[in-house]
Amino acid sequence: MLFPPGIRTIGLFSPAFAPSQEEYRRACALLTDEGYRLFRARNTPQAQRYLAASDQDRADEFRELAANPKIDLLLATRGGYGCARILPLIRWQDLPHRNPPLPVVGYSDLTALHLAAASQGRQGHVCGPMLCSTLGNLQRQPVLRKNLASLLAALSPRSRQLLPDDAKLTIIRPGTATGPLFPANLTVLESLLGTQWLPDFSGAILALEDVGEAAYRIDRSLNHLRQVGILDKLGGLIFGDFSDCEHEEYLPEILQEYAKLIHGPVLGGLPFGHGDFSISLPVGRTATLTTEPLSLKTAPRD
Repeated sequence: MLFPPGIRTIGLFSPAFAPSQEEYRRACALLTDEGYRLFRARNTPQAQRYLAASDQDRADEFRELAANPKIDLLLATRGGYGCARILPLIRWQDLPHRNPPLPVVGYSDLTALHLAAASQGRQGHVCGPMLCSTLGNLQRQPVLRKNLASLLAALSPRSRQLLPDDAKLTIIRPGTATGPLFPANLTVLESLLGTQWLPDFSGAILALEDVGEAAYRIDRSLNHLRQVGILDKLGGLIFGDFSDCEHEEYLPEILQEYAKLIHGPVLGGLPFGHGDFSISLPVGRTATLTTEPLSLKTAPRD
């Protein structure tokens, strides 16, 4: 079982870059071999530059799949860039409200879609695996089951411990915080500042990751969050992976500086981001972060 019981039909969507066809075929074969039904939008749109399709076509694809009552889960094919471009075109008010909410799963550039959904009062989004980047990626096959086990915990309506047993975390600032959990790619989050697509971060637990960004850029982005007042609002902060970081030797000092601005607990070293193994984190779900004992646990979903 790759997904929770009750999830049998999976809608596949490409809101950002076009997926690799080889990874796409490999991942689809894996899912169909496991007995899952795959559902795609009726039309296969034409790719536009590096994007999977035009902004309107990508927005229409997401809206069509999200409105289909036969679909149990929406799985992004890959990230890259493009989600922010379609946010004004989705017509959020027209999307049906489901109970339980429709899970929408993806990471990296999907941060834009997840945070926008939260800003519109939508639930069910999870920062987690993607079709091609995870299931279709040969490099990640050895830890595929571990990635999917973490997704099961994030999707569960019951209270679940999200931290893996073998995680080597650093307590930067001790404490306890309870609030909505917002996992995010730092660069994508920063790109949404000043738009209508960000939720209220008051009392929130923010988990941050990034890839391919030099230490000074991470510093610059965190400083931006500080100056617009987001860091001051947080109940807690978790630093995930900052993969392929130039001058990563500066990172501990940089993260310590910004940790001092947080009123609650701060952790470092969470296996969350662009590494082969990355834990899944629900978006906007109430969670409690504690440093003694070390725990990140979701509250039961109503």
